[in-house]
Amino acid sequence: MTVELPDGSKKRYGPDGLVGFRWRRSVIDAISALAKQAGFKGVGIMAARNLYFVGRDEAGKMHLPYDRAVKLYDENARALGFNEGPLQPGDEVPNFYKSLT
Repeated sequence: MTVELPDGSKKRYGPDGLVGFRWRRSVIDAISALAKQAGFKGVGIMAARNLYFVGRDEAGKMHLPYDRAVKLYDENARALGFNEGPLQPGDEVPNFYKSLT
């Protein structure tokens, strides 16, 4: 959709009108603020390799291809400033974490 602005210029918007809105960052920022207020030390995003719905199930049905999961989870986590590894010493499962302290 194209909208004419008061100055006569035109601006094009996507079908949802949210072009440029960084919804992933907004969701993470909101969750981080709530977690910090609740006293949590950090927030995490599970790495693609740890997601149970990645790959095929026992019946051979594909749920989410691994390469797509990496793009959706791992690459977004890195882009949002999360670090790969344990949140604190002793954590066994490496995922993506961001400290809130």
